[in-house]
Amino acid sequence: MEQNNQNNEQAQSSVGAGGSNPSNWNFDPVTGQPLNRQNPYQNQYNAPMPEHVYNEMIKQQKKIQDNNSSECRYLCIASLACWLFSNFLFYFENMLHDLLGVVYDKILQPSTGLFLIAGYVFVVIALVKYPKNTFAKVLLVIYVIEIVFMVIVAVIAIIACATILSSCFGGYKGCFNIG
Repeated sequence: MEQNNQNNEQAQSSVGAGGSNPSNWNFDPVTGQPLNRQNPYQNQYNAPMPEHVYNEMIKQQKKIQDNNSSECRYLCIASLACWLFSNFLFYFENMLHDLLGVVYDKILQPSTGLFLIAGYVFVVIALVKYPKNTFAKVLLVIYVIEIVFMVIVAVIAIIACATILSSCFGGYKGCFNIG
């Protein structure tokens, strides 16, 4: 009985010290409290589980905790809401301007970019606090694709404007007469 208590104390001390001892499988790696369960990874000869199996088990447990975090879910939903609202304002700008007039010009138009930036900030905060969360990773990929698309469109627009302006000075028959 004393030997079992010593083993438990050793396992708890290695958890508290940040060690990854495979013999401490019966303790919660976050709190260090005993879990009182049988080790499903031990073989019939009662050998301890290998270090790589224990490390993979801890990674999977961290991923499950990150994916089930309500705080991360709220951050991701807030990020998605800000992003959708700013894109809605951007795409329906003319219609909203006709409907709301001065209110749109003074309040909503300047806030479009702020909502977009807030959406990006919320997803970055979620990924920093919960790096294994799948929802936050998917949102980040969507946002990066959107940014790349916006940069490509901006470059194409700049090239088109430069081509049009060069037609005025290129010896063509008239301004904006290409070819």
